[in-house]
Amino acid sequence: MSKLKDKKPDSESIDTETAVAVDDNNKKPIPDDLTNVELKPFGLDEKSYDTIVEEERLNIHKMNKSAETRSRICILIIVAFGVCGVIFLYQPSLRFISWISLGIALAAIVVFSVWNKRIGRPDPRKYIYTSCIALDRFIFDHPDVKDARTNQKRKFELNEVAENGIFSNVNGVTSRNFVEGLYKNHHFLVAEAAFIKSETKTKRKTLYIGKYLSMKNDLHFEGRYVISILNEKEIDKPNGIGDLELLNTKENMRIYGAKDSKYKNDIPLQFIEKLSKMQLNDQLLAINVVVRAGETILLASYDDDVISLPFYKPLNVPATERFKKELYLFMDACSLLIKD
Repeated sequence: MSKLKDKKPDSESIDTETAVAVDDNNKKPIPDDLTNVELKPFGLDEKSYDTIVEEERLNIHKMNKSAETRSRICILIIVAFGVCGVIFLYQPSLRFISWISLGIALAAIVVFSVWNKRIGRPDPRKYIYTSCIALDRFIFDHPDVKDARTNQKRKFELNEVAENGIFSNVNGVTSRNFVEGLYKNHHFLVAEAAFIKSETKTKRKTLYIGKYLSMKNDLHFEGRYVISILNEKEIDKPNGIGDLELLNTKENMRIYGAKDSKYKNDIPLQFIEKLSKMQLNDQLLAINVVVRAGETILLASYDDDVISLPFYKPLNVPATERFKKELYLFMDACSLLIKD
């Protein structure tokens, strides 16, 4: 999904929410072991993460083109003989040809239906989970990361994110690719998520889409602080901070908290300075952080090159590598709120 296109689904990326949990090779549900996959570093004799993603992408793209070709051929046959059947039906001398044409059209419908059930349209789920695991193995290959595991079946429940402290009126959530582990011996959770607000029965607004990072902290204070770093377009601007006041502004960073709260006493200065040095770019579109006693949640808004798996074009490797660097800057900052 693209932030720069009113956050509508990108036609060149895979929509994971419509994917069915089926392995295309054997039509069986995804194995249960995908709920707890150890993210081992790539060996020298293994394919690289981008090679794995590209091979899977080309495979699903080829299967999709084959399915589209089958559909076009069958539809053409059905329409052609159906039209002929209707035309000849009103000419008594050719009525027998009409029934033959209509019969062929009907037979084509039956054959097409059976063909689709047996062969089926390509299911993108194998591409999704295979690629996500390959990407995760690369992203979490870091000397300070231990016991990293991914759960490809887990999803956020609405009640887990509805009271996120940054965005309000969240009544829909999509999520995937959950990874948990230890960074510098501190537990972390990273996932991809989108928070959605239904404005009417037919109109929905995406409040946030990007990478979700959660880490514990050792702070003790009442309430919460929200730190927001936005670009000029103010993409993913928080809408759930009406109960807070603007405490400080530093370039494109804004710090919000309860009236009369003393964020300089509650939050280490190193954490604020670390966040202030983070630069937004063409893929990192916004950073929103909520700090409560005991937990820090960082929502990094990203564009398609990071948050989506490509379909018509290869993976953007430089964007992936840049995200990896940014992720560890985020975790370094959050680690400053934890006592060693």
